[in-house]
Amino acid sequence: GSGTDERRQCLHCRDAAGGRRFRGAAVLQLGLAQEDHPLGPAAAAALALRAGRLFGVHLNDGYGPADDGLMVGSVHLWQTLELLLELRSGAFTGTIYFDTFPDRLDPAAECAANLRSMQRMEQLLDRIPVSELRRIRNTQDALAATQLLQNLVFGSDSA
Repeated sequence: GSGTDERRQCLHCRDAAGGRRFRGAAVLQLGLAQEDHPLGPAAAAALALRAGRLFGVHLNDGYGPADDGLMVGSVHLWQTLELLLELRSGAFTGTIYFDTFPDRLDPAAECAANLRSMQRMEQLLDRIPVSELRRIRNTQDALAATQLLQNLVFGSDSA
């Protein structure tokens, strides 16, 4: 073989305009497979939600542009939380599934670990004070956003 992992080959759009290309399509349930969006997963989900074209979300994690298929939130926890928050804010009711490759793990155990991680991340999101988050977003206060997330994960900062 060429040494290329066939899982790293995928047909997808890499720009925000990709979704607009399908706006006038005659097929009612046509969606867009989007990976490695330059704006990030939460922004890509927001665009698709607003267009009414987000039907399913496959979750995994990895390093760089490779489709590593690692467990959900294992590398990009903050970005995964941001995506889940955007899905929640957009009232997403479609399917969320795992796109992971448990090559060296028991697949059932890996799936159970992904489910536990998702439950824990959802519990964390349940504790976010929505009015405070809205204020932080409106003022684009990066310090307050970081402090809010760190307090949720690590506990209140007493310093």
